[in-house]
Amino acid sequence: MFRKIIAVILTAAVVLPVCSCSTVKRSGKPYINRSDDFVVDGFNYRTEEKQTDNFIAYRCKDGRVLLYPVSAEKALACDPDGLCDVEPGGMYKIKYDVQYVTGGFAGIMKAYFLAVYSCTKIDCDTLFENGCLRPVCGWSGIFPIAPRVDGLDYMAFENEDGGYDLYSETCGKRHYDEMREIKFPLEFENDDPVEMEFNVFCNKDLTDEYIKDCLLNRKTDEGFIFFNADHPGDTAEGMNYDSIEKASVGFIYWHNIICIESDEPVTEETRRLITYEEMRDKTADELGLPQDVYDQFYPAWEARVNGSFSYYGTDNEPAAKYDVLLFGGDFGQNVDMQYDSDLKLQPYDWHDYENTSAQRFPYAALFIRSEFNDLLPQD
Repeated sequence: MFRKIIAVILTAAVVLPVCSCSTVKRSGKPYINRSDDFVVDGFNYRTEEKQTDNFIAYRCKDGRVLLYPVSAEKALACDPDGLCDVEPGGMYKIKYDVQYVTGGFAGIMKAYFLAVYSCTKIDCDTLFENGCLRPVCGWSGIFPIAPRVDGLDYMAFENEDGGYDLYSETCGKRHYDEMREIKFPLEFENDDPVEMEFNVFCNKDLTDEYIKDCLLNRKTDEGFIFFNADHPGDTAEGMNYDSIEKASVGFIYWHNIICIESDEPVTEETRRLITYEEMRDKTADELGLPQDVYDQFYPAWEARVNGSFSYYGTDNEPAAKYDVLLFGGDFGQNVDMQYDSDLKLQPYDWHDYENTSAQRFPYAALFIRSEFNDLLPQD
C-alpha cells in the first residue's frame, strides 16, 4: 500500500508540470529572426520570448483589438492574434512571446503575439509599475492620443461606446464624453488677430466659456483636461499652427529665441519677465542685469518693436509690443520652447548634445507679445 502511495505522488509530480505547460496558447506561426537590410525596402524580423508587460486593450480603426504596452522601454501596440481574451478598455498583465516586423516600402512597424503564457486583469494602481514610454504622435490607427505638454502624463483611447478613456499615472483612469475645440480671437495692436484654439477632452455639461475661463485663469476641473492648442490651417497656404506659439511670438519660437553669453556664472535655473515698459524705460543697472547680458538682447528686442526685424531675409515683421522672458541656466545652441499644463512658456533643450560639440549659454531670451502676456501672464 505504501509503495502505491509513493507511486501516485511521483506520477503527479511528473504530470503537473506537463499540465501547466499545456495551458500555454501558441499561434503556430514561425519564430523569425532575420534582417533583410541588404535588400532595397527589405523587412526586419525579430522575436522576444517570455516577456512580461502591462497593457491597455483598445479597438483600433480597422476593428481589431490591440494591446498597447505600458512600459518605459516599449511603445508599439501588439496584436494578441486571438491568444488571450481581452476587452477594449481593460488593463492586463501578460507573459508572452512576440514577433516584430519592421521596414518595407511603407515603413511598416507591427508586432503580434506568438505565444501567451498567462493573462491577468489588473487596475490603474499597477498599470504604470514599469514606467511608461508615451507616444509622441497623435492617433494613427495604432497609437493612442497623448498630449505634448510638460506636466500632462495621460494616454487616451476612443471608447467603443463613445467618448474617450484616459489613463494616467497620477490621475488613474477617467472617461470623457468628447474631444472639443474651443476657439476665440486674440487681438493685436499692430497685427492681424490670431484665432486661439484650446483642444480638450471634456464632459458635455461644461460650456466652452467655462473651460476657456478655467484655462486662462489656471483653474482645474475634473470635468475636462487640456490636450493641445493645435489649430488646423485655414490660410491660403493651409498651414496648421499651434495657436499658443503663434500668439506668443508671432510665428514660431525659433524666430524669437536668442542664446546669451556672459562671464558671470548662473548657479541655478531662473525665470524672469521683463515688460515692454520696463525695457523701454530702464537701463541694465535699473533692471538689475549684467551689462553684457542686456547689451546682447536689447538690440534684438528693439528691432522687433520698431519693425526692423526680419528672419532669414524675409520681409520685416510688423512693429509690435514685446515683453522679454529671460531664463537663466545651462542652454545649448538648439534650445527651443514649450508650454506646460499651466500654459506657461519654458525652455525645452531637446537636442542630444552628448555626441556633438555645442557651445553652452548661461542665458536664453524669448521675446513674447505683450497682448499674449496680458491674456496668459507669464511671470
